[in-house]
Amino acid sequence: MKVLRGRTLQHKPQRAAAVAAALALSCSDARLYHSARPPALADRLTLTGEACTEAFDDAERPLKLVLVVDQSPSSGLGGFDPGQRRLQALNDLVRAALERPAAEVALVSYGGAAQRLAPLDGLFTRNPGELLSGVTRLAAPAPCDAQMTCADPLAALRLARSLVEDDLAAQEEGERGLTRYEVLWVLGGGAAPPAPRADCCDPADRACRAAPEAQAPSASCQAQRELAVVGELRAAALAAGAAGLRLHALHLEASADAAVNAAVAEGLGRVVFAGGGRYAPAATPELIDVRAFGLFDDVSDLEAAQVVAVNLSAAPRAGGLEPDSDADGLSDDEERARGADPLAADTDGDGLSDGVEARLGLPLDAPDAPEACAALAADALAADVLAVDPRADRDLDGLNECEEALLGTAPTLTDTDGDHLPDGLELHRGTDYLSADSALDFDEDGVPNGDEVLEGTDPRSVDEAQRLGLAARYEVERLGARRELTADPLRALEAARVVALSPLLAPGVLTLVWTPAEAGAGEGAGGGEGAGAAEGGALGALALGAPGARALGAPVPVRGDGRLRLEGAGGEWVEVDVRAAALPALPLRDTAAVRERVRSCLAYTVRNVRLVGVAPTADERARGQRAGLNELRLYVSTKRRGQSERPGRLLVARVPVRFTPPDDRSPAGAAVEVGAEELVGPTLRALRGGE
Repeated sequence: MKVLRGRTLQHKPQRAAAVAAALALSCSDARLYHSARPPALADRLTLTGEACTEAFDDAERPLKLVLVVDQSPSSGLGGFDPGQRRLQALNDLVRAALERPAAEVALVSYGGAAQRLAPLDGLFTRNPGELLSGVTRLAAPAPCDAQMTCADPLAALRLARSLVEDDLAAQEEGERGLTRYEVLWVLGGGAAPPAPRADCCDPADRACRAAPEAQAPSASCQAQRELAVVGELRAAALAAGAAGLRLHALHLEASADAAVNAAVAEGLGRVVFAGGGRYAPAATPELIDVRAFGLFDDVSDLEAAQVVAVNLSAAPRAGGLEPDSDADGLSDDEERARGADPLAADTDGDGLSDGVEARLGLPLDAPDAPEACAALAADALAADVLAVDPRADRDLDGLNECEEALLGTAPTLTDTDGDHLPDGLELHRGTDYLSADSALDFDEDGVPNGDEVLEGTDPRSVDEAQRLGLAARYEVERLGARRELTADPLRALEAARVVALSPLLAPGVLTLVWTPAEAGAGEGAGGGEGAGAAEGGALGALALGAPGARALGAPVPVRGDGRLRLEGAGGEWVEVDVRAAALPALPLRDTAAVRERVRSCLAYTVRNVRLVGVAPTADERARGQRAGLNELRLYVSTKRRGQSERPGRLLVARVPVRFTPPDDRSPAGAAVEVGAEELVGPTLRALRGGE
């Protein structure tokens, strides 16, 4: 686990130096008493900061992309798009996806039936040859079936659901919490024929099914069934533990009848709303642009849920806090009484901590060789099995692989039972790590188990008299969603680099229009859109444009190197850095994808986190340390919106504090700020056994 230190609250210019100096000393020389100020209590600390759901890079967030493509003979796409621009857009999308090391793609098409074009074996693939070959096969229409069903999108959507569910079932629980699914439905028209009215009858309504019109095609019934399938797809993915799933629709308006296109658009609007995605129409092949969907945006269905601050070196008991120098869940006195070493979390060196052995009734001072752990060790040596070190803690919950196998907890889930408390902490505090018991009250003292763990009191002893002084106090403010926009580099207009984006911009496609000065008025020549707009002496002008032919903003003259602010008619703006020497001599329109990152954030202050005097380890004593470290942990749990009972990812920060009673502490400040970047979760590589 990466060691992350908190920062003492001071004026920012002094903070880094003060913390470095404080942590380098065995104990602070600065007493926490002052002649002109009330005394600070050295054994009590405040933790404060902001916490957000994680921001992932492309290597850390598995992306599974499902392309569902209309290949029906009834779609009219052959006449709408004779140049196959839609296939080129899909090829470009596949290549862009495969540039991301954790992305995989599946390709599904439908005519009279649904079929998987890639991969032919397995669920998703990174094989570019197989994927691009599958896209090429879309050029030929798929046949109608024997019942003259020519376009069956429901079958394709069900196949997409099967791919997603089977893929999730093949993953360990922790990896599911990192995996995001994007489904892009590319279609030219509706089902042919639509579902019969009887398909939307209540199963118990025999009169509805027997009605004369029951077998008549019904566009409204078809729309109702598509809506239900997409809703079920999204709900199933989230219920299985996926980080998110969105379904988008690219509607190629292939019908010559505007009313038909409008009816399809109306139904798709409801479908993508149920799928949490976006709808984009293309009236002509030239307007096909899959970047409008933000398939590579960093979004998820997670939100920050709960903050827990705990001192693992302080064991709450009926009489108050007792030192636990090795942070194994047993107090120093309890370890001595059992013949164990209070300075070694694993006295007998068998890979099981003393706290785990005590919970399972195993001896603390004699090595154990449980079968479950022996099997893990054997697997690690087998060439055909993913090697996972039995002593590794993949999910950062404080339990290693061997301990998790014995306890029955999930080795890739920090919080197996979904109650927002890490498994290791529940083991230390005596609560149930396999079933959510936060609302129960084991000791019947009127305080639920979950509240006692948060406050730092003992859930298994009546310690009401201790609560007033011992209980940590939480102040949490939910800040909601924090939205950040970024733009991909421009490909053709290399002279301009986007450096800032207005929050009013929507994710999708950003267009910049470059117009060189008119012949004789500047260094460039040409004409085209915006020609003549540059002021005298300017090299030309840049304007914020739209994907269509309409310019959104007034052209801004370019006179040389520098930063320009391009404004649109709706108040949106883009700032770009321009290198004049690289500006082209001809007019140019270039586009870039605008990507969105959405993070759920909260602000917290946890007061009265208690410290205890713990003994230094042998290594610390050899370095001259007179006091041991209090191992504080800050946990921030996340949950899926609307599914708080499902286990989510937990983020953890380590905040080590050295305390020598009665009043020496390092760092010495009354509060420690933990930066949002210091909260980390299990990495994809670690969950897969790679570190």
